[in-house]
Amino acid sequence: MKTTSLTIILIAALTAAIPAAAQQDASFKKCKKWQQKIEHFREERKDGGSGEQMEKWKDKIRKLREKFKDYNCDQYKRHL
Repeated sequence: MKTTSLTIILIAALTAAIPAAAQQDASFKKCKKWQQKIEHFREERKDGGSGEQMEKWKDKIRKLREKFKDYNCDQYKRHL
């Protein structure tokens, strides 16, 4: 009886974890869009601007890189 209950609980937990893991992988289109935004803000920083604006762009690049990493976009890196 205990084994059956434990098995059911384990199966339920694993089943719930699968969609969560799948959601962490972003689509190729999303990853490409984020990569393009990163490149855009890099170009903006190269062109210069006020110190405040440069910090804003730097912060946007950092946030996009975190998102890129969190959603496993590295798997598409060769194709971006």
